[in-house]
Amino acid sequence: MADRSNSKRVLIVIAAQALTIISVLLYYTMVFASGHGEGHGYSSVLWWDLVWRTMNFTILAAVLFKVLKKPVSNFLSGRQASIKDNFDELDVKKSEAEKRYAEYERKLSTIEQEAKKVIQEYIEQGEAEKKRIIEEAEKTAESIKKQAQFAVEQEMKRAKLALSAEAAELSVKLAEDIIKKNLNESDHKKLIDEYIAKVVHTN
Repeated sequence: MADRSNSKRVLIVIAAQALTIISVLLYYTMVFASGHGEGHGYSSVLWWDLVWRTMNFTILAAVLFKVLKKPVSNFLSGRQASIKDNFDELDVKKSEAEKRYAEYERKLSTIEQEAKKVIQEYIEQGEAEKKRIIEEAEKTAESIKKQAQFAVEQEMKRAKLALSAEAAELSVKLAEDIIKKNLNESDHKKLIDEYIAKVVHTN
């Protein structure tokens, strides 16, 4: 309905423009005839010639209007439909572009969140690895400390045993020296006899 109304308006405008052109031509022809005519007869002939030409032009315009009305109307309707389709297509493309843009925005936001999450995970993993390394280092240091302490204690025990053995040996030697200096032959013989008696008694 709207297409027909628009087509009628266009045809009316074309007809109005044609009539305007005809009126202007008629006016200037009359002016020219009145200014350059050579007598009443010549002006009448010119006037009827103008009327005849105007009628011919009007009939031709009416025929063209009748003949071209439907094609022009169809052309304008098709053109309008094509323009409408183009606008509809543009609207669809615009809507799709907006959807894609929104999707890109969402994906970008998701990517940023994922990147932050990954970075945070790496930081946490780094902190955990750092803590584990420190704990292992502390355990290793404690183990080394205990081993060193144990080695020192064992070395001290060996040193004490060595010192005790050496002291005992020195004591025995010192006692032997003292006994040798203080005992005479009879005392020495007496000690030997007592030792033999104890051994015999024990066995």
